[in-house]
Amino acid sequence: MISLEKFSRREQAVIMAGSVIAGLILAYFFVLEPAFDSYRGMKEEIAKTAEMVARYKGAASGAPSVEAEKAIYESDFKRMMDSVFINETDPLAAAQLSEIVRAKAATAGISLSSSKTEKAEQAQGFRLINLSVSFNASLSTLASFMRDVQNDQKRIVVREAKITSQKEDYADTQPEVLSVRLMLTGLRFVSGGEKSEAK
Repeated sequence: MISLEKFSRREQAVIMAGSVIAGLILAYFFVLEPAFDSYRGMKEEIAKTAEMVARYKGAASGAPSVEAEKAIYESDFKRMMDSVFINETDPLAAAQLSEIVRAKAATAGISLSSSKTEKAEQAQGFRLINLSVSFNASLSTLASFMRDVQNDQKRIVVREAKITSQKEDYADTQPEVLSVRLMLTGLRFVSGGEKSEAK
């Protein structure tokens, strides 16, 4: 590792600032950009899933000649239902989402500074359940947490993210600590007869 002692104070400050900026750029490209792409894809998946649910219902009430197709729909329907929250209300779904996120954070060695349920939104056949969390973590810990969240059986994506370095200057042996605020979104399935909840 290069010793900074041979550089002037000003040169050291420039090098450290460059390291911080490089770390944030890496965080964006390797952690956040894939997460944002995942959230953008969620909107498209909502319409496709709602259509699949309607087709499943039609196949389930059809004649025996459609048994093979019905089995396919049942498998797809089960996989879809396993990936969404099926709680009776938005607050119950948000509590389940919060529990999952807290468990993932604990596994990654992260202590959440805050966790707040944000306003849910209506989508085609679903409700978007939003949860904002904030915490401090190194880049590697953040990446591990994000990977664990996105690999969960439930479909959870990052909707918004704000990441800043806690300070400009770190010792060579000290990992950079990031201040992180994330908005995480999950889907709550809304049954056909359920009325839309007040916004």
